[in-house]
Amino acid sequence: MRTLLITILFLFTSCQGTRFYWETRYEVTQWDSQDQAKLNQEFKINQDMSAWHPVFGKYCSSLKSDRANLFVCFKNNEIRIVSSYSGILKGDKPIRKLPRTVKKYLTKIQDQPGFLEHREIEGYIEDRLKVKTKFVRLLMYGPGSTILKDELAQ
Repeated sequence: MRTLLITILFLFTSCQGTRFYWETRYEVTQWDSQDQAKLNQEFKINQDMSAWHPVFGKYCSSLKSDRANLFVCFKNNEIRIVSSYSGILKGDKPIRKLPRTVKKYLTKIQDQPGFLEHREIEGYIEDRLKVKTKFVRLLMYGPGSTILKDELAQ
């Protein structure tokens, strides 16, 4: 009986999925401190994260909001918008890039805090800056943090 109960609990908890990051990364033709200041002012992205976030603190700023775990990272001519969402990502691959897979998961989180802000920042960048390339991917929480940190540190 105990084994059956443990098995049922395991199946139930595994159905919830894993917390994940949605990352939109832009490579822009030109980016300077004035552009960054305008973006920060527009979205109130000014919270220094170095004291409380071990991964993104050194490289990113956060949206000052209790509603979202949303970070904007600036490095040379690269801008990354990273937001975090609760457990719906299934499987153990740390990175998902297929457009239909990304679309499937983004459809599921449209009503979660941070989604609209992420979209608004994307629109701002696409409307005001010359974008060379745009990459969108999902990263599993945990391994994804390490991947992002390593990429930003290079």
